[in-house]
Amino acid sequence: MLPTTRTGSYSTPDVFIAAAEESGLIVELGERVLQRVVEDTASLEAAAGRPLSLGCNMSAHQLRDAAFPDLVASAVTALGDNKLVLEMTETVVVTHDEETDAALRKLTAVGARLAIDDFGVGFSSIGYLQHLPVAILKIDRSFTRDVDSSPRAAALVEAILVMGAALDLRVVAEGIERPSQALRLREAGCVAVVGRAGELVVTLPAAGDTREETLELTFFLKAWQSRRAAGALELEA
Repeated sequence: MLPTTRTGSYSTPDVFIAAAEESGLIVELGERVLQRVVEDTASLEAAAGRPLSLGCNMSAHQLRDAAFPDLVASAVTALGDNKLVLEMTETVVVTHDEETDAALRKLTAVGARLAIDDFGVGFSSIGYLQHLPVAILKIDRSFTRDVDSSPRAAALVEAILVMGAALDLRVVAEGIERPSQALRLREAGCVAVVGRAGELVVTLPAAGDTREETLELTFFLKAWQSRRAAGALELEA
């Protein structure tokens, strides 16, 4: 996440990212974000008190940039293996043409992990999951919003979790704002959630732990701590 200000207020990502893509600045912006991630990792890990993986959004423009794999390789070298997660929406990969496949495999070859962001709200085809080197699925908040109150929403989330497990993918639920959502997801087998603003990914206690108050306290304390430590960066456990 990379908040920007305009006239003293924050601009949402859908506004400034679209403007960056239209102006051709998205590649340069992505390069600066990677540099910032490398520069800030040590202080972020010190604040969190443990090693962290850091997620950066990746656009289709960056994927087509011939220099991008080298930039990613440099970041991975500086951060260490398995720390850098490149997140992309389904629109970036749904075509799964040879050029896209090759570009993504170059990124994983240099040590980056790939995540599908906002999973489930893009194209209906999920066939690309069997071809691309994706490691993480992030369930869109539109599915998790009512997971604690709607049996149909819960059933959809459970289906995604089962599919993710079958494909050996880490599944993260986005947009979690209430302990009851986290509890329902834990019951369904989800092991990690992230809050509405894209803060620190929280690993849920084991399903056998019935201390609901412990989960509530842990969830919100970690979310609060992440906002202090993360600033403009999204962190992943």
